[in-house]
Amino acid sequence: MVITLTERMTSSMALPETSSSFLDSSSSIRPWSHDVFLNFRGEDVRQTFVSHLYHGLDKRKINTYIDNDLERGEEISAALFKAIEESRISIVVLSKNYAESRWCLNELLKILDCKQAVKQIVLPIFYGVDPSEVRHQRGNFGKSFDKLGDQLKDNVKMLKWKAALEEVANLSGFELRNRNEAEFIHEIIQWVDSRIAYHTPLSAAKYPMGKEISVQIDELSGKKSLMLPARELTIQWGSGETPEYWEWIPSTESPVLPKSRFSEVARLRKVYWLDIKGRIEKKILSPKTKYGAYFIYSMVDGFYGFHNPVKVSIRLENEVEGGDAINAYLNPRLWSGTHEQRSNEELLQIKRQDGRLPIRREDMWMEIEMGEFFTGSHVDNRGEVEMCLKEVQVLHEKSGLVVHGIELRPK
Repeated sequence: MVITLTERMTSSMALPETSSSFLDSSSSIRPWSHDVFLNFRGEDVRQTFVSHLYHGLDKRKINTYIDNDLERGEEISAALFKAIEESRISIVVLSKNYAESRWCLNELLKILDCKQAVKQIVLPIFYGVDPSEVRHQRGNFGKSFDKLGDQLKDNVKMLKWKAALEEVANLSGFELRNRNEAEFIHEIIQWVDSRIAYHTPLSAAKYPMGKEISVQIDELSGKKSLMLPARELTIQWGSGETPEYWEWIPSTESPVLPKSRFSEVARLRKVYWLDIKGRIEKKILSPKTKYGAYFIYSMVDGFYGFHNPVKVSIRLENEVEGGDAINAYLNPRLWSGTHEQRSNEELLQIKRQDGRLPIRREDMWMEIEMGEFFTGSHVDNRGEVEMCLKEVQVLHEKSGLVVHGIELRPK
């Protein structure tokens, strides 16, 4: 999956700015071979900073490519270029003598090509240099670059590298300055970990690679939102073997449904017993975060049987019963506005009622909150969360519900 982050981050851990609120990755998952590619000047940092950084990434089970060959000449092998292309994130460690290395600079050109071509994330680390020195090739960093220019005497290459250095210096990054190096490395690893939305598979049985799972990252907080499509849910009588109850329809072929993130949705033909569940492992979500779960759906013309509320609930793996089931009304005729369109008086009236009402989203799907839960730290963020929507008491015939999926997003 493709996740892009740009602009500039300082040592205060300010998060990057981007052109949109969420960075969507709802397309099919890209088969990255590596989570991280390390680009660095060996003589400056190989045995110190990079060694410790690599160890920390490896300890977090983040698949990191490091070239252990000493830099020789200026030609980079095809295998090394391939490693860059197949990495989700490139970390560029800009140190005092970085700009003296044709090897480092040619890698940088390839990395920036991948940033443009495949939306690779590029994270610069300013190790003992100031971003302005890199951007304008000044100070000791500039002296190293000038030294290379004197040796090379190739203005065309120098201009390409100069533009690349300016571009990477303008991206979000981390500055060491006078900080504790161990803490500095820890923050980098946390940042990388938060941006790898799929580096730890949920379950090979339930979530094989290639499944359509939409992941987004908030531009300010770095928190992950995730949406499970209808195919990843457990829908009673909805496996496809009983099409008289539920049918699976290509979302692109329906002129009446809102645009979908996924290739197909589930449409209810006729049931009396409604039972839909979704499960997710907490470790795929952002740690130490309060999440809300939302059922995303629509209704086709002629729907019926949804005047009574359904029951929605959240259950954690270590809970026997889970949270209290809450009434929720799926009938969009009860309310079709957005949250922003509701006045304070209307919101108070909704709270006084005996159940939750649907909200129409900007993408024109309906949503209703199922509940909320907290994720733990990196160490104890284990176990599954089960989200349930059911109506099994008032057994009226129901038809016309279209299931898009269940979305989990930070609150």
